[in-house]
Amino acid sequence: PWSQAQSGAHGEGRAHDPFSEARVGELIADEPPARTLEPSSTLADCRAVLAGTGQTVIPVLAPAGKLLGVVTIDDLRQFLDDHAADDLVRVADLLAGRAVALRPEDSLSRALRRFAEHPLDDLPVVDGAGTYIGLLHRESLFRWYHRRMERVSADLRAEGVEPPTDSWRRTTGIDNSGRRTTTAVLPGALPRDPPQP
Repeated sequence: PWSQAQSGAHGEGRAHDPFSEARVGELIADEPPARTLEPSSTLADCRAVLAGTGQTVIPVLAPAGKLLGVVTIDDLRQFLDDHAADDLVRVADLLAGRAVALRPEDSLSRALRRFAEHPLDDLPVVDGAGTYIGLLHRESLFRWYHRRMERVSADLRAEGVEPPTDSWRRTTGIDNSGRRTTTAVLPGALPRDPPQP
């Protein structure tokens, strides 16, 4: 019978994190341009961006394009019913979040961790000099994962393996008759029996 020990000893396709293989730059290239503001922009400008774009994170840039930080919808909640402050409060007064920025070479695993650490829908992406490139949307990670799983599922089915419907890993090994087999393994569970010839 197929065993986890055999799977580990003979596995050629060890379990891996698919998010570690892809880079932020691959996803950011497909993201639509986001609206940005300057430190001198007003609360009224923030309201206009939120109303016109649906963004919940607004990057704030210096004139040369360097990221100074972000303003989020949570930063603005205290002013939602206070329009008297629209022309008084400046973006510079609300600025935060420069530390959450990602770089194009960061893995999607790092992006996931950053999203877990900060309750934001979008994270800014900057180059090595701190120049703003774009926003990475949390939803884009889920779409990427869905497309990746569709490709993996198609590959597994082509090999005669029925893929699981949730988290997975792919394992190859040798069965008792010496045949190389492939099976899908759920985390914390024994592998499914490999397909019979």
